[in-house]
Amino acid sequence: MNYQTSTYNFTKTGGTWSTATWPSVGNDAKIDFYAYNGGKLNWSETDPYVSFDMGTDAFAQKDLLVADTTAAFSDNSGKVSLMFNHACAAVRFYVRKSVEQSVSITGVELAGVQSKGDYHYASSAWQSLSSPMTYTLTNASIGLTTEKQLLPCGYLFIIPQTKEGLTLKVSYTVNGDEKTHDFNLSGEWKAGHSYVVNVNMGNKVINAQ
Repeated sequence: MNYQTSTYNFTKTGGTWSTATWPSVGNDAKIDFYAYNGGKLNWSETDPYVSFDMGTDAFAQKDLLVADTTAAFSDNSGKVSLMFNHACAAVRFYVRKSVEQSVSITGVELAGVQSKGDYHYASSAWQSLSSPMTYTLTNASIGLTTEKQLLPCGYLFIIPQTKEGLTLKVSYTVNGDEKTHDFNLSGEWKAGHSYVVNVNMGNKVINAQ
């Protein structure tokens, strides 16, 4: 929270958020509120932002939720409504086969993901993306059927970015023969959107979304 160039941090006890230094202001005074559930807030009077790190583990992902408002504070109620938005994209990965051969997935990796970035409240945009990472989505053998199967990592919460330069690497066996297939992705993952990547084992490895 920001009021007249001073900042106030909140802590949560039970279900209640509070601050020890709530400012004394009139009913019509405006206060800037910024909320987030992860990362680090970097304060600036004109351009506050949250530095966020996706981490290294695809099985321990968290979404970044953000909210901001400039609200009139009432000394009588002391309440401010905040509407949170998803700042990351959510991506799920499915595998299946469309051939009669014995096919198993033995590993899936997503390489080149920019895993760190700064979310700026003023523009509702990400900047300074960095730290390309390779995420292991599964390293367990999965016997494929003609029905789609969700990879055990569930959702991968990704900082919004172009998919140019990203590579999905699939390791698999066909009738006992070990193979790998790398293919490049295209397009863009946008904040607040949910995406599906389908890996279909036919005569070729096919990616669709």
